[in-house]
Amino acid sequence: NRRPELVRTLLKCGADGAVQDEAGDSPLHLALVQGDLTILALLLEGPHNLLAANSRGHNALHIAAVRGDREAVRAVLGRDPGVANMVSREGDSALHLAASLASLQALLEFPQADLDIADSRGRTALQGAASLLQTSRVVALVRAGASVGAQDLQGESAAHLALQAEPGQVEEEEYSGGLEELAEPSLLEGLGRLGLDRRHLAQLAVVALLLRSGF
Repeated sequence: NRRPELVRTLLKCGADGAVQDEAGDSPLHLALVQGDLTILALLLEGPHNLLAANSRGHNALHIAAVRGDREAVRAVLGRDPGVANMVSREGDSALHLAASLASLQALLEFPQADLDIADSRGRTALQGAASLLQTSRVVALVRAGASVGAQDLQGESAAHLALQAEPGQVEEEEYSGGLEELAEPSLLEGLGRLGLDRRHLAQLAVVALLLRSGF
């Protein structure tokens, strides 16, 4: 049950806000899973440990990112921007784990976030976004200064990964919504006359953006 007053009372009575259960989840983890910003704020005011990771290697910021909760991301980083670059057991940072464009944009508001942290495959958040043709994310990360020439463990750059994106690996909503952010309408119209579908348009537009950005 989500009971802010009870949480406030328990904290005032000395309850340990940093305690973890058998799965490694702290009250912060659980509040974030529930999406309860009121209780989250109370816990952040009391004793807590933002570095604490659960059995999956996820800390509080990771949970906020996985849920795609922009305000929770801001609340956690507002308390300690230093956790922005903590990685999970798989090597994923919050930028890799961000489940929504809004949560990614919230992470990018904090200059402490390292845009070029690589995961276990050697991929940055930009490379991950490019591989899935997540056009709006690609634009946001490039504008924020992510390295467009970074290569993963296989030597693949974001441009390479965008060109290799297969239809079955990419959800249409990932590239349809932000396509207009990548290229001028006249260019999209011209490419459209060639009979290219929106996925192929997104591939070309992503690669063009990366090339213009210094790849």
